[in-house]
Amino acid sequence: MPFEACSRHRARLEANGRLDVTLHCSRNGNYEPLQCDSGVCWCADPKTGVVLPGTRVVEQGLWKFLPCYDAEKMGTEYLRECESAANAQMLIRQTLDRHGTVDVSFNNIQCDYDGSYGKYKIENGIASCMWRDGSKIGSFQAGANVVGLMNCYCARDQKYFEEAGLGFTLSCTGNGNYEKTQGFNGKIFCVDRDGFSVTNYFNSVIGLDCDQYYYYEVKEPLE
Repeated sequence: MPFEACSRHRARLEANGRLDVTLHCSRNGNYEPLQCDSGVCWCADPKTGVVLPGTRVVEQGLWKFLPCYDAEKMGTEYLRECESAANAQMLIRQTLDRHGTVDVSFNNIQCDYDGSYGKYKIENGIASCMWRDGSKIGSFQAGANVVGLMNCYCARDQKYFEEAGLGFTLSCTGNGNYEKTQGFNGKIFCVDRDGFSVTNYFNSVIGLDCDQYYYYEVKEPLE
C-alpha cells in the first residue's frame, strides 16, 4: 500500500472499525514526530509515518526514552485531554457491553486528529461548536439531528484569527458554517465550505447561485 498522509491513514483505520486509533496528526495532515498506536511507539517520518532510520519501535511505556521525545512540547502523557476522556468512555462502553447492560446512552466525545477537542459537542440534543481546549465558541449551535450539515469551520477560523490578534471579515451562519454568500467593500462573492472565494466579485446577488460551490459531509447524527 502506498504511504498515506496521517489524516487519511487515521480516517481509513476508523472507517474499518478501529475505535482506539491514537496516531497524532499535525494541522496540515502530516504525522507528528512521535507516534504511539496499538501499544507501541516510534519516531515517525512526518510525511510517511514510518520509523525514522536509526531509531526503533518501543513499548508505549517507554515512549519517553525515544530520541524524538520532547518533554516541554509533549508533556508527561501521550494521550491528550480529549483522547483520555474519549478512551475512558470507550472502556466504560466495553465494560457495560460485557455485562449485558443495555439502554445506556453517551454524548460521544469528538477529538481532532492531534488529540485536541473536536469541532462540535452534543449535549441534550444540541450540537455546539467547540474550541480545541473543549470550550464552546460563542453561541454557534444546531440541533443534533442536523449535525451532518454542521462543520464549524467559520466559527473555528474566527477563533483562530481572534487568538492571533487579526480581524475576521467573513460571515458565519448560526451553526458555525461559512455563509455561502459573502460581501467585501460592497462586492458580493461565493465561498466554499472552507471559506475560500470561488467566484469573481459581483455587484448584486441577483442571479448568483452559490449553492453549486458548497457541499457538506453528511453523517448520521450521534447518539
